[in-house]
Amino acid sequence: MFYHCNKRFRHKDIWFLFDNEAFKDRQLYIATCPQCKKTIIQLFQTRKIDGKRFADKLITGQNADKFLIRQKYNVDYTYRSIQQKKCKISQPKGLRYGQNIQLKNGKIKRVACDFNGNKEIIEVV
Repeated sequence: MFYHCNKRFRHKDIWFLFDNEAFKDRQLYIATCPQCKKTIIQLFQTRKIDGKRFADKLITGQNADKFLIRQKYNVDYTYRSIQQKKCKISQPKGLRYGQNIQLKNGKIKRVACDFNGNKEIIEVV
């Protein structure tokens, strides 16, 4: 939730950024203020050394637009693209579950799946 111009509102999109040398699990929350129509962003990231989670200050206006232009090349995938099923992730990410499928020749195929429909064959026994 963002708070700007005495209004509380939700994010418009989330960009999941690639890891860099010092940080992992980087998420950039993007919103537009309904009152003044300015772009507002906030970056959340986890430090690799000790696992501490950081939330940067809110960036608004032209500074936010410049920051978005710099970070658009670091985007792994976006929340909006996952919702629209346009994102093609080669391997399952995040929470996964196992699935065993028996083939006609009697062998069993073990598959790792995530909740977005991505599958990865682990082994055939």
